[in-house]
Amino acid sequence: MTDELVSIVVAVYNNREDLDRCIQSILKQTYSNLEVILVSDHPTDGSEEICKQYAALDSRVQLIIHEQNQGVKRGWQDGVQAANGKYVGFVDADDYIDPDLYEKLMSCKEDFDLITTRWWREEKGKTRKGYDILALGAYTTQEDMDFLLEHMMGVAAPDGSGEHIHPGFFGHPGIKLYKTEMLCDILENIQGSITSSIDVAMTSLYLLRCKSVLITDICGYHYQIHGNSNTHASTIDKITLNVREFYHALAPHFMAHPRHDILMLQLQQKVANLLNRGPIRMKYPPELQNKTLVFPLINRLDNKRIALCGAGRVGQNYWLQIQKFHMCQVGVWVDRKWEYYRREGRDVSAMEQLLHTEYDYVVIAVFHEELADEIRKDLLTMGIEAGKILWKAPLVF
Repeated sequence: MTDELVSIVVAVYNNREDLDRCIQSILKQTYSNLEVILVSDHPTDGSEEICKQYAALDSRVQLIIHEQNQGVKRGWQDGVQAANGKYVGFVDADDYIDPDLYEKLMSCKEDFDLITTRWWREEKGKTRKGYDILALGAYTTQEDMDFLLEHMMGVAAPDGSGEHIHPGFFGHPGIKLYKTEMLCDILENIQGSITSSIDVAMTSLYLLRCKSVLITDICGYHYQIHGNSNTHASTIDKITLNVREFYHALAPHFMAHPRHDILMLQLQQKVANLLNRGPIRMKYPPELQNKTLVFPLINRLDNKRIALCGAGRVGQNYWLQIQKFHMCQVGVWVDRKWEYYRREGRDVSAMEQLLHTEYDYVVIAVFHEELADEIRKDLLTMGIEAGKILWKAPLVF
């Protein structure tokens, strides 16, 4: 891949304040065989003049001008259609990238249909690393691709924190390197008007055609969260319209796929998640916003060492809370389906690991008492002391 031309698309609309930083971060890449395609979507703040200046100064910059505002989908589509590179990447006009990002991406010796990276999430002066909650490495077999189809759409926590409650891909195209020819066809086949979550729709349809994917720990994309961004604040009418457009853009493709059952389930989960996040986006009072499953024993176990038993939604919520508040220490995290959760990138072990780990208590992390009783019986059969086994229904907030 080392010598191939890379095209980088930047859709521009009223980004004057951040646009210079964005474009310069691309032009200063240590990987030199690239072109920049700026798509000016009829901005009103002078952004287009900045685009013209760069196009005049650097032969690697190509400028596409829209005579009227046509939205991100059309901007990306026109940019990809104009791309000359075998591979295409994206940078949002208010984001920026590290100088060596594309050198690292293009250093891969094998040819993959999709390469993904981690990213820096920057909000209100704070920076933290974001990543797809999937195991690093190459996915090349049919079994691998079936697994990725089951994890196409990462579902974020409804509180807007960026945490995932269902493992999968973060839709943002800036942290991915696509094959231009494949992506061009995908964008042409996204039907209807879709104004929100176009990144998730595009990446999901692209994954349906992938035969190889590389998930890396490269981290060089700086994703900006703006408090006044229209992406992060909305109205009920806009939310319902966006969700409807998103659903109808994907449903026909998913229904026509041999794995339509698992694909439609994910689409339904994503739609539910988008609707659940509505109170956050509409700036509702905290008491009306969707919350999470809270670990009810966290204060009781202060300074204790526990074994966390259960890696489903409840266990994942408990794990995040324990890591955040440091009230107790997790010596081992186990589940009967440990291999499945390990593939999701979680540090989960087999139940038998309880026999080789020191702990004060085993905390059963499930919602329903019937399932907790079933797990308790299994633990007793393994020889775990009854007095060390704890369960209490999670608090829903």
